[in-house]
Amino acid sequence: AYASSLAAALRSPRILLGLGVGILALTILLYRAIPQEFLPDEDKGTIIAVIVTPEGSTPESTDRYLRQAEKIASEYPEVLSYFSAVALSRGAPGQANLGIMFIRLKKDRDRSALVLARPGARGSMFTRMISEIQGAVVIPFLPKAVGRGFGESFQVILQSSNLALLEKTARQLRDEIAEAGFLSQPRTNFNYEKPQLSLKIDRERASSLGVSVRDISEALQILLGGLDISRFNYEGKQYDVIAQLKRADRLVPDELNSLYVRTQSGELVPIRNLVTTSEQGSVNSIFHFLRQRSASVTGQPQGVTLGQAIEKTEEIARREFDGEARELRSGRGEAWQIIILALLIVYMALAAQFESLVHPFTIMVALPLAVFGALLFIFSLGFINQLAVIPQYAPPGALPAPLAWLFGILPEIPSMNLNLYSLIGLVLLLGLVTKNSILLVEFANQRRALGISAIEAMRQAGAVRLRPILMTALSTIIGIVPIALGLGAGAESRRPLGVAVVGGMLSSTFLTLYLVPAFYVIIDRLLPSRKTAPAPLS
Repeated sequence: AYASSLAAALRSPRILLGLGVGILALTILLYRAIPQEFLPDEDKGTIIAVIVTPEGSTPESTDRYLRQAEKIASEYPEVLSYFSAVALSRGAPGQANLGIMFIRLKKDRDRSALVLARPGARGSMFTRMISEIQGAVVIPFLPKAVGRGFGESFQVILQSSNLALLEKTARQLRDEIAEAGFLSQPRTNFNYEKPQLSLKIDRERASSLGVSVRDISEALQILLGGLDISRFNYEGKQYDVIAQLKRADRLVPDELNSLYVRTQSGELVPIRNLVTTSEQGSVNSIFHFLRQRSASVTGQPQGVTLGQAIEKTEEIARREFDGEARELRSGRGEAWQIIILALLIVYMALAAQFESLVHPFTIMVALPLAVFGALLFIFSLGFINQLAVIPQYAPPGALPAPLAWLFGILPEIPSMNLNLYSLIGLVLLLGLVTKNSILLVEFANQRRALGISAIEAMRQAGAVRLRPILMTALSTIIGIVPIALGLGAGAESRRPLGVAVVGGMLSSTFLTLYLVPAFYVIIDRLLPSRKTAPAPLS
């Protein structure tokens, strides 16, 4: 059946060539239509929750919010243990308004899917932490297999030497993103919200009373900042003696009225008579990106992929990205550079093997066919969950039992986007799918050397090589299926690679059997004609 259908198709190879061009166009459309992300969320049995309290919060205040998160986590039987810390240091001084919590879960077979459900799912741990912990920003997430560590995957960077303009622009962008609604709890790291008491010294009055600016500064430094004046040993331990106000007094601005400084004549003068005070906000720290002052707007994508979040932000304003968003933008270009390099290597290897600059193009026709199948499978899995709502609109009992069973398991099939592992699968396909074309073209070249026409040579090649092609393709697909099913821990990382390879192998195997022979015949007609001999009688 295949030999006769191939012979009929080769009589009009241009039709098959048009089909190939159409598939190439669909491949481009699929690539643009598939939502993109850098890395998939991976179930490693751990949840990380970052809690950001208002600027100026004390460690005790941040710890109270962590206690609320611990209470929520303890109510889930799937939680094995948890650990929380305030102002955790990671190579730099910790921030008192930053708390982090590590939640370790039981094995996946001992827990429900609700515990890892995305924010917005009713009853999930993520949703409860975000909604029940008021007064702080809660960022629960799953750790990535690779990446830049803790924090939100979406980070957009703004740069300016003018701090006031930087703060205004960052706040404006944060508000616009919050209004658009594609990020969960967007925030900026550049806020004039840290409480600060500014003092301005009245130099003339201080000079008239015999008090220097240095005297006032040293008095405030000792009373508020502290001064090590001595050490003493007690029961074998050494203790520092620090001259400083009590902590409770240092936190109350009105206590400044009870501070005194000594004049040159030895009299004590209230500091409040020498300074004027004003309360204002300040930044906790000034960040730099590429050696320039910068501010970032961060958040976790909700209802969209990381790639879609980047596109929506670019619609609002052109900005520079950092973190996982930066990796995605740069990684896409680098991935296509790797694919182009792989194509060049494949072409050079084939050209050396066939001693021809033309036949490698015939063999490489299978490559876009494989990419089409891979993207089609990923695209289908990305929207397969939406089919599960069809039974809701059907009358009761209208669907046959097998169809109802199929719609019942659709919600259990995980959706998929185009990510780093999918692109690795595409690169892997470049080396796998060319072997089928090699089998056809090599056999056809041998027949052409005997003087047989290109059409007859390809017809014979298809008939003889069909079984080896199907056997090798089937064995490869069967070997990759366990990876595509995504069984076991860390399956979220392996599944995109397996799906891309299985989809690409299926499409390229069947389309190659027709499109490669058609392209071979068209190329043969464009080349200088050879003398052909009649086909041997069978």
